[in-house]
Amino acid sequence: MGTAFLRKNLPWVIMSFLTVITHSQIKYPGSPDFNPATDTIFVPVVTIEVPEQLLKNKAKPVESRFKSQDFAVPVDVDITTDKFGVWYQNTLINKNVWLIRFKSANALSMNFMFDYFQLTPGCKLFLYDKNQEQILGAFTHKNNKPWNTLSTLPVIGDEVYVELQVPLYSSYFGDFSIGKVGVEQISGVQTKSTNDEWYDQAAACHTNVNCVTVDNIQQQKRAVCRIIYAGSSRCTGTVINNLEGDKTPYILTAAHCFTSEYLANNAVFAFNFESPDCTTQDAPLQSISGSSIVSYSNNLDFLLLRLSEDIPTDFNVLYSGWDARGIDPSNTYTIHHPQGAIKKISIDEDAPAVGTFNESYFDPNTHWLVFDYETGSSEQGSSGCGLISDENYLIGTLTGGGTTCSATIRDYYQMFSHAFNDYSEPDEQLKAWLDPANKNLLTCEPLEGSLRGMAEVLTNLTPIDSVKTKKQEIGWGYVSGHNYQLNQLFAEHFRLNGSKYLYGANINLAAIYSSDTNQSVVFTIWEEGAEPGNIIYEKSISIADMEGNLEEDIFKFDFDSSIFVHNGFYFGYRINYYSDTFAVKTTSLEASANHAFTAINGNWQMLQLNDNDYPASLAMEVLAFDYPPSNGSLPDLTPLKQVQLYPNPSENQFQVFFKEGVEGVVTITMYDISGRPMYRKKIINPDPNIPIIHNLPGGIYIVAISENNSRISTEKVIVY
Repeated sequence: MGTAFLRKNLPWVIMSFLTVITHSQIKYPGSPDFNPATDTIFVPVVTIEVPEQLLKNKAKPVESRFKSQDFAVPVDVDITTDKFGVWYQNTLINKNVWLIRFKSANALSMNFMFDYFQLTPGCKLFLYDKNQEQILGAFTHKNNKPWNTLSTLPVIGDEVYVELQVPLYSSYFGDFSIGKVGVEQISGVQTKSTNDEWYDQAAACHTNVNCVTVDNIQQQKRAVCRIIYAGSSRCTGTVINNLEGDKTPYILTAAHCFTSEYLANNAVFAFNFESPDCTTQDAPLQSISGSSIVSYSNNLDFLLLRLSEDIPTDFNVLYSGWDARGIDPSNTYTIHHPQGAIKKISIDEDAPAVGTFNESYFDPNTHWLVFDYETGSSEQGSSGCGLISDENYLIGTLTGGGTTCSATIRDYYQMFSHAFNDYSEPDEQLKAWLDPANKNLLTCEPLEGSLRGMAEVLTNLTPIDSVKTKKQEIGWGYVSGHNYQLNQLFAEHFRLNGSKYLYGANINLAAIYSSDTNQSVVFTIWEEGAEPGNIIYEKSISIADMEGNLEEDIFKFDFDSSIFVHNGFYFGYRINYYSDTFAVKTTSLEASANHAFTAINGNWQMLQLNDNDYPASLAMEVLAFDYPPSNGSLPDLTPLKQVQLYPNPSENQFQVFFKEGVEGVVTITMYDISGRPMYRKKIINPDPNIPIIHNLPGGIYIVAISENNSRISTEKVIVY
C-alpha cells in the first residue's frame, strides 16, 4: 500500500498521517478497532461545510403534491486512503487499520456515497459516531457491486469516523473513494436517536403499524422498506413476489422518486424499521445498498428495481402478493415511512375510485383515488408505498395527494393493473418480470422470505448442558477442530423417530481464523448407522466468509435444498490443514450421552473431551421440517378453533365442518406439501358446513382456514 503503519498500544512508534479541510449496509459481523473515547491516536479531520445556497434551497417549502421527501444536502468530496487519514497497525487482531473522521457543524446526521468501492476478502469497513452508539458495518467484499459504488444509511451526529481494517497477510485491500457526504442540518428541537434521526418525525395523525395487530397486516408490514437515494431524498418501497416464487429481490416503488440508473445503483434500502410495539420507539435497521432499474414507464408512475444482492433470510421479509385484475376492492390500507419515520399504517374503510393525477403527464384514469383515511394519513416520504386490497394483494403504489392530516386528503395510487402490461415493451411493464414464464395469471400469492423461524430445531444439548471451547490437554489445537492429531472429520449423531426434511444449520464456533481467502470447511450430512455412512449432502463454505458472518460466535447457513432423512443422520464437517484454524464448541462434562465422533486415519471413534473418555456433543443445531420446505411458507399447525374435514381421505370434494360458529369472511386455502397454494375459496358468513370441490391430483394437502384474515385452523387432507 506504500504507507507507513503505526502500531496501536506501542508508545515508541512515530505517527505519520495526512490531514485535510474541505469546503464543499447488507452489513457483515465485526467491530471497530479504534475507540474514540479511550484510544490516543490522533485521527485527521475532514470538515464538511454546506454551501449557504444549498441550505436555502432545501429550506424552501414543498409545493409538489408528489410525496417523496428531501431531507439532506449532498456535498461533493474526494477522499482516498493515499491522500487523507492515518494508518496504524494492531498485531493483537492481526490488522492494519486506516482511520479518518468527518465533522459538520450542527449536522443532525451524515450519510456517505463511495463513488468507488471494491474491497478484497478479509477487509472490513466501519462507520460510527464519536460515542460508537451507532455502528454501520462491517462492509466487506460481499458489498462490492458491479457498478463499483456503495452508499450508506445516515450516521447520527455531527462527527463520523470511517475505519478500514486490512489483514496483515493482505498486500492489497482493493480501493475506495468517498465522493459525496449527505449532510442533514435541521433547525428546531429534534428527538435524539441512536439508530435513525427521523424515527419520530411523522405528523401526529399517523398510527404505528404495530398498533394494529390483525394477522394479515402484521404479515404485510414485512414487505415494506424505506429508500434513501441521492444521499438526500426518501421514498417507500415494497418487496414483491413473482409467479415463479424464486425470491428475486424486486422492489416496487414510484417512478417520480427517480428513474436514473446512477441513483438506483446508489440507493439504500432499509428493512424492519418499526417500533417494537404501539408506542413510538426507535428501532434498529437492516439495509442493502444498491439496485438496478428493471422497468418503468414515462406515462405511468411505477418503478421496478432489483436489489444488488439477495435479501438475507434473517431480514425475515415477506415478498408481497399482487393483483393485476383491476377489480375494485371494498377497502384498502397502506404501510409506509412518512418523513422517513418508523412504519405507519393508514386505513381506508371505503372503496377507492378510479381517477387521474393531473399534476403530471401520467395516463388518465390509471390511478386509484383514496378520498380519506379513517386511520392515519400520508406524507412526504410515503411515495411508492403499496396500496393493499381487502384480499391482501398489492394493487397500487402512492403517487401523491393532498395535505397531510387533512379531512379529505385525496391520495392517488398508480394502479398495478395498468403498470402490469398497458405497454408492450418489457422495460415499460411489470408482467415480463413478475410473470417470466408467461403463465398469464393475474394474481400472485405472498411468499415468506425465510422459513427459519418456522423450523423445528434439532439439537442434542439439554437445558443443563453448557458449551465451551475445549483445547487439547496434550499437544496443540482443539478437541473439535485443528489439532496435533490432524483430525479432519467431525460428526454429531442425530437420532430420529420417523422422517424429516433438513433445511439449514447453526454452528457455535470455538475458534476461526484463515491466513488467506482460499481455505474452506466442508459441511456434510451422512447416512444413519453405527458410524457415519454414505455422504448424503456436502456444502463447502470458505473460512473467510464464515469469519465475516458470525453472530455472537454463531454461524448460520441454509442448505441448497431440503435434505430427506429417515430415523437419524450424522451432521458435521471436514477440515484441511494449512495455516488456518477452525473448531466448534462442545458440551461440558455433564453431558449424559455421547453424540460426537471424529475420524483419525479414516477410522471413526468417539470424540473425547479428555483422556477419561467423557461423553460429548458438538454445539450444532440442524433446522428441520416434517414436510419438504419450499420457497413458500408452511402454515402454522396450531388450531384456534376446532374444524373437521370429512370425508378424509377423499377424491375431489370434502366438507369443512366448524364445531364453533364463524362470522365474516372465511378463506380456505389448500397447499401442497411443498408449501404452494393450489386452491382457494372465500365465503362470507358461511354455514357450519362448507363444501370444497376441486380438481387437484392425488396427494397430501394442508388446508389453512382463516376467519377475517386471522388463521384459525390448519388441517391435513389426503386426496386420492
